[in-house]
Amino acid sequence: MIGRPLLEPRGSAIAVPAQAQAVIDQSHTSPHNLGAALNECCGFSSQSFTSSVTGDSVAVSVNIIGRDGSEALLRLDIETAEDGLPTGAVLGSAVLPTAGSLIGDMVFLGAPVPLTAGAEYAIVARYENAPPPGPGSGQGHWTGSSGNIYTRGQHVSHDGTRWLYDGLGFDLHFITWMGGGDLDGDGWFAPDDCDDNDAAVYPGAPEVRWDDIDQDCNGYDMTIDVFKANYEPRESVLKVKATSSLGAAAGLEVLGDGPMRFKSDTD
Repeated sequence: MIGRPLLEPRGSAIAVPAQAQAVIDQSHTSPHNLGAALNECCGFSSQSFTSSVTGDSVAVSVNIIGRDGSEALLRLDIETAEDGLPTGAVLGSAVLPTAGSLIGDMVFLGAPVPLTAGAEYAIVARYENAPPPGPGSGQGHWTGSSGNIYTRGQHVSHDGTRWLYDGLGFDLHFITWMGGGDLDGDGWFAPDDCDDNDAAVYPGAPEVRWDDIDQDCNGYDMTIDVFKANYEPRESVLKVKATSSLGAAAGLEVLGDGPMRFKSDTD
């Protein structure tokens, strides 16, 4: 690879389904009438954007379809930009274990990237572990559109010597996500993630009983001990003897049969 140095990433990442905890800032997702062949003519492809808010970008989404059988690793860098051209100043990075990532996935950056409202930035895509760019060496296809539909940025490619305009008004599909960060990399942001320093703690996580940790972020630790359960066919009643520090608030349910009616030992 010539023309641009190989930069060490600040972090690696996996693409996970987009969740509602992050907020979209900039996006261009349709229509689809062109695309950039990554690693075919050029080693780098970029889509610039202008941030509308000041805050931390925690993830991006791109619609890059990896070539079947490719063993190349897709890398995305967030750089500052001037007049639509990346400057080479990398603010954040992510390296995926695959050659592609779809627009419905969030690619989490190694660390939150601070953005300033009105400033230009660029999402720069390239491949690691790929053959030298050239005809027949393409590893993926970044979809996009013509017609200058996204007016706050543009698509350019780098041929190893300089950035090239593939066509005025060409833009590639992307989304930038703003949020409070995902410090533990579990795909959830605070405050929904009740402990953003522990990847085993997030809404819906498996709960461990009596460890004084609220893994599933429902507000309390699981403190239920079941001693026995008897079914009385004449009454069609299942009686479960259990203890919990929450009492009736434990909200026990029988799978497939709905909530249980709580009765204390004193009743």
